Amino acid sequence: LELHLAHGVVGTRDMGSDVAFILPLRDRIRRGELSGPEIVAAGPILDNAPADWPFRRRVTNAQEARDAVRDLKNRGVDFIKVHNHTPRDVFFAIADEAPKLGLPVAGHVPLAVTIAEGAASGIKSIEHLSEFRVFRECAGKVQPYDAERCRPLFDRLAAKNVWQTPTLGFMRMLADVF
Repeated sequence: LELHLAHGVVGTRDMGSDVAFILPLRDRIRRGELSGPEIVAAGPILDNAPADWPFRRRVTNAQEARDAVRDLKNRGVDFIKVHNHTPRDVFFAIADEAPKLGLPVAGHVPLAVTIAEGAASGIKSIEHLSEFRVFRECAGKVQPYDAERCRPLFDRLAAKNVWQTPTLGFMRMLADVF
């Protein structure tokens, strides 16, 4: 925590963790008991990824999704995170339930959902450009990427105030690796 502050990082966004760890840490910082950056926390990712993937809460149907959102709200999370393996019906149940409780939804647009559908559902932030699906879905088979073909999608994302988190540090690392 102190290293974050020493490097000028005054805010962080938890994108998937154990609520029993992250929420008490966030709350201790908020109360001034610890020095550290402000933490905005999702807790576990709601999806149906393989059982050995960490920081997940497996949800397999719409009712489990609604129950999970309500439970996480009661536990104090700041938003709900979805991922590639969030089933389609689960995603739309989360996108319906979370705003009713004042929780935004962020993450990867699930593979079974188009970027446009994700934006229409109310997702507030798309991480890593959803593995570049933001570009691939609108460009079609045209290579290289064509901004004008993507303009209608970009306009929809902007109209819905959907943020894009490109994770530039990660992309830079990939460029160094390859």
